[in-house]
Parts: sequence; C-alpha cells; structure tokens
Amino acid sequence: LSQPGHVVEWKKGAVVLRPSDKYEIKQNGCELQLLINDLTSLDSGAYRCCTDGVETRASITVKERPLFFTKELQNQETGEGETVFLWCELSKPLVPVQWKKGGVLLKNGLKYVMTQEGNEVQLQICDLTSQDSGIYRCCAGNLETRANIAVKEQPLFFSEELHNQEAEEGETAFLCCELSKPAGEVQWKRGAIRLRPGNKYEMKQVGCKIQLRIHDLTSQDSGTYKCYSGSVSTTANILVKEHPLYFVRMLECQEAEEGESALLCCELSKPGAIVQWKKGSVILKPGRKYEMKQNGGELQLRVFELTSQDSGVYICCVGTLVTSASLEVK
Repeated sequence: LSQPGHVVEWKKGAVVLRPSDKYEIKQNGCELQLLINDLTSLDSGAYRCCTDGVETRASITVKERPLFFTKELQNQETGEGETVFLWCELSKPLVPVQWKKGGVLLKNGLKYVMTQEGNEVQLQICDLTSQDSGIYRCCAGNLETRANIAVKEQPLFFSEELHNQEAEEGETAFLCCELSKPAGEVQWKRGAIRLRPGNKYEMKQVGCKIQLRIHDLTSQDSGTYKCYSGSVSTTANILVKEHPLYFVRMLECQEAEEGESALLCCELSKPGAIVQWKKGSVILKPGRKYEMKQNGGELQLRVFELTSQDSGVYICCVGTLVTSASLEVK
C-alpha cells in the first residue's frame, strides 16, 4: 500500500479468508502478505486484497502432481493360519483406493482389514487358507498395482494323539485328540466297524479338537478305537473292567397251598447275565407251568397250579453262581 495502517481483507472469490493453519496473513507497514499452505487443486482461483474501496487481485493455478505408485505391491509366500500384510505407496495422500482379489471387490471386515495413512495403503488378510492364494490388486482410478499371494498348506497330522484308557462298567469313556488344522470330515471306528453318533456314541468336533464319548460302558466296549481323517489316523485301546457278578439277594424258602402259584425271586449285582432255573437236576423251560422273567438284575420264577409234586429244591444258576430254596406244597 502507499500508506501504512489500513485494515485489509483477503478474499478468494467472495469468501473472506481468516488466519488459520491454511492461511497466514501478515501486515508489516505497507507490505501485505497472504501465505497459503498445503496447496491442493481446490486452492486454484482468484485472490483479492481489499481495503477502503481499493483492491488488487491475482489468480493462482495449482498444478496437480501426477498420481502414481511410488512403491508397488510385492509377491509373498506364507503358511495356512497366518496373517499377511500387503502394502503400497502413492505419490500423494488420501487417494480413494479399492482392493480386489481377481475380479472380486474386497470389503473391510474380520477377514480383510484395510488401512490408509497419508500416502501409504495397506491390506491385512487374516487366518489364511489355501483359498486365499491368488492375485491381489490395489486400484486408484485407472492405476493399479498387483501381487501374488501363495499360501502353503500345512500338512495334516495329529498334534495330540489318542491315549489308552481303563474304565469301569456303567461309566463313560472320553477319547480326545487334536489335528494340526481343521479338517472337513473325521470318522471314528471300533475295530473295523464305523461308529455313528447316537445314545451310545457322542461325537464332537470344534476347530482342531475332536472328541468321542462312549456311554454306559460294558465289557463289549473293550477294544481298539481309531480316529481318522483322510490318510492320517490315531488309535487307542479301551479296557472296560467288569463289575464282579454275585447275588445281592438270594432265593428264600416258601410254603404254598395246592392250586396256588409260587413266586421265587433273587437279584444279581448287574443285568444281562444268562440264567438257568432248575428243580433238583432238571432244567426248567418256560411254558404254561413255569414263567421266567428277568428285569435288569432281578430274576423271577413263577410256578403255576401247584401240586405236591412241585415240592422240592429250586435252583437259579448263573455260570458257577447258584442260589437255591425249597418250596413245600401243602
């Protein structure tokens, strides 16, 4: 200005500019200055310095820097289950970008984590599987950089084997093992017989951990159990210790009248035993005269239409175990 001390305004178009990080305004005597920081293409335009009805103006043209990748994506090899980081750098900051695998647009989430700080752009790919192998592209407008990710499959093996076990009759056996990575189909066998889930066998697979529960154990559940997936397997033996067999309740002697029925009862320590009934040395057969029942460990013999000939000693035999009682028909 020709004279100092006048209040001036700086304008861009019709907008009055205020001092800020973007605009630095200085006045030193007659000399006036406007400093515009961090120029972008939006700063292009006509600027005016105005005071007391006079003004001077000038145009600023901001030439955009060409956009290009200053650092390209790099090919990488990594293993299953790991996390890989792809990163590149653009010639200017905060340019909108897209990430693609082949022709598929990737979205931010648990699998893909996308970050952008200044000029640097990054893609994080989590929990890698063989299906994540392929070409990845970072696209900014019509510019792109690409890299190949090769995911090496981990060999499948049992990182924790089955262990031999001993258990008691009636208990539940618990077999567990662990694979080196999650597998599609896992099967269980006892000897050559494939096991199916049900009341007897309870099977679970959570990630790499595999479990088999065998309920209500009997001596017939003893044997070799195998868990296998594809060509890998692990085996273990289960030994079921039988409870001792004995009579917890013996037969008791009875008296009855002719024409009546007599009921002889005893009880074993466990169910499922093979039982014979005898009168003296004669093996009795079920029919109209004799009714035989077995409910769990409880054994019954009913003798119908008693006569004096039914008097005698009745014996219940289970292997080498016996209990006996006399029946007297009056």
